[in-house]
Amino acid sequence: MSRAILFCLLLLPMTAQAAPAPLQTPADAVIGEVALEQRIGAELPLQLVFRNAAGEEVRLGDFFGQGPVLLVPVWYSCPNLCGVTLRGLESGLREVDFSVGKDFRVVAVSVDPEDATAKAAGIRDGLVRNYGRPGAADGWQLLTGEAEAVRDFYRALGIGYSYDRQARQYAHPATIVLATADGRISRYMPGVVFEPQHLRRGLLEAGDGRLGSVVERVLLRCYSYDPATGRYSLLVTDLLRLAGSLTVVLLGGGMLLALWRERRRRRASP
Repeated sequence: MSRAILFCLLLLPMTAQAAPAPLQTPADAVIGEVALEQRIGAELPLQLVFRNAAGEEVRLGDFFGQGPVLLVPVWYSCPNLCGVTLRGLESGLREVDFSVGKDFRVVAVSVDPEDATAKAAGIRDGLVRNYGRPGAADGWQLLTGEAEAVRDFYRALGIGYSYDRQARQYAHPATIVLATADGRISRYMPGVVFEPQHLRRGLLEAGDGRLGSVVERVLLRCYSYDPATGRYSLLVTDLLRLAGSLTVVLLGGGMLLALWRERRRRRASP
């Protein structure tokens, strides 16, 4: 099996129960280091400093506080699945009525400390152009950073990665991570293709009540989140329970209305 095929397999989503092995970059490729430990509820290190696509220093916390944030671990020089992940995400978000830059932000961080901001800028411009919504430019942030900041960022997400000197490639799990406005991990969505309805529900959850209507937030309780797949499935029992409760309320309201009308009729009669 060639190294290229091996790394394609390594980039596929995977879930590990144990904590990722110590992150060393670069290092000889060790398959056990490429792992994903979902740390839902964990706080992100918002003090970390990176560079944006314009080469300016920014803090991770600069992109939080106004709405949910969709974090994307990538490698901008990746010849394999990272580009597919970004394009798949942009394609899925195009079908979501919430808008990047207005309702939430997308923040990608390269696993490679040597990735150039010029390359990040080129990828970002393509994503903004394809997304095509006005005012979205500031919502797409592609960051690069020093080795220590990158290492701390990936460790906080529970993502282990490795570097193969001979193949000159990084390997890491393919996933996106949803975070709340105050910097807590909300959900993981492993994979490279993201269905709009799952993205929307994930953003609703991470939005802490800031996105969607009251009805949508109530209906979200009828869906179950599967951490292995990052998908939401309808809970039929909860839906039936909700429908039954509404039926009882309607029947009770109808009976009270009928009694009230009967009393009014009796009082009005001679």
